[in-house]
Amino acid sequence: MTEPIDRSPSDQFPLLLPARHHASLLNSDDLFLFNEGTHNRMYEKLGAHPGAVDGESGTFFGVWAPSARQVTVIGDFNADLIDAYQVIADAPGAVARALSGMPTEPEFYYELRARDMPSLSRVARAARFVYLNRFSFNGVYRTNREGSFNVPRGKKTGSLPTTESLVAVAKTLKNATLVCGDFENTLKHARRGDFVYMDPPYRLDETRMRGEYGYGAFSSCDLERLEAALVKLDRRGVKFLLSYKYRRGFHRSMQRWFMLTQLVRRHVGGFSDRRSKVRELLVANYELVTP
Repeated sequence: MTEPIDRSPSDQFPLLLPARHHASLLNSDDLFLFNEGTHNRMYEKLGAHPGAVDGESGTFFGVWAPSARQVTVIGDFNADLIDAYQVIADAPGAVARALSGMPTEPEFYYELRARDMPSLSRVARAARFVYLNRFSFNGVYRTNREGSFNVPRGKKTGSLPTTESLVAVAKTLKNATLVCGDFENTLKHARRGDFVYMDPPYRLDETRMRGEYGYGAFSSCDLERLEAALVKLDRRGVKFLLSYKYRRGFHRSMQRWFMLTQLVRRHVGGFSDRRSKVRELLVANYELVTP
């Protein structure tokens, strides 16, 4: 029997610590019982389930995808991220060696952050990107208007990925087309029978732009284009799942699709007791089933 595929980003791409935690409800016992055909409570693992990681609320996703062969397209507005993925796909060992020579002391973080990017080799830039993401405050990616990364070092940080992790990432990325730019350019690659997951930044008109995800990234002005893109995906026979912050007007415009809402605590914030809960909206062109 085909194993259930847990599409947790932290499993597929463990080099990055995202601003929102990702984890899995599936463990080795679940996979064993599922493959044996004796797991009687798989409904507790697959689908969407509210949960928490390190005190942070969110949603766990477990997907059984027996026909899924590979990750084929990865798109992001962040050019540094896409370039890092490309370098890791081509030379994971070189990136691992570059990271192994980097100390973890706070002083080095700021020294590395201040280095002139154009003067670095592609491998050095990729290693720098991974290092800063792992040790930055809450895993935040943010730049100033000149495009310089300006996030301070965090206190509770991740650890650097192992060589084995980078090699595993490289194997996945080797089969993927990497697209840097607007989401519409990425969605053009989707074909009938594909599955597309979209998780754009939660931007509202009344919030001040601080450079999160980079200046010029997805904003509320792009919601109409996003809705039109979903219609095109559906007409082409592409299944999609979208997660976005709940807002009344957007919710109304999505009523042609299947929707679920739930309260989640924002992970990005100075202190955990000051992180507000937000209402998150899940939108799909197939039925979203919860127990």
